[in-house]
Amino acid sequence: VTGIIPYFTQAPNSYITLPTLSDAYLQFSFEVSFKPEHDYGLILYNGNREKEKDADFISLALDNGIPEFKFNLGPGTPTTTVRSNGSITEGDWHTIKIVRNKKRGK
Repeated sequence: VTGIIPYFTQAPNSYITLPTLSDAYLQFSFEVSFKPEHDYGLILYNGNREKEKDADFISLALDNGIPEFKFNLGPGTPTTTVRSNGSITEGDWHTIKIVRNKKRGK
C-alpha cells in the first residue's frame, strides 16, 4: 500500500485486505510504517487458506510494546518468533523492515 495511510478505529474490529504475498514461503522483504495507539495489536497477517492448525503464515504484531514477527513454514515445523530488542512508543511513527529467506528471518 502506497500513497494512503489507512486508519483503523477498532470499533469493534477493522482491517484492510490485500492480495496474498506470492512466494512468501520462500523469501520476501517488506517495510511497514505505523503509528500505534496501543502497545498490543496485530499489524500484518498473511496466511494460506488451509484449515490446518499449522498452516503457513507470517505475522507482525506488538506484544507489550515489543514488535514481534512470527512465521511458520507449514505442518511439522515449529513457529519461529523474532522479537525486537527495544519497544515502540505509542503515538510516534515507527518503520519496521522484515526480511525472510527460507528459514531465516530478521
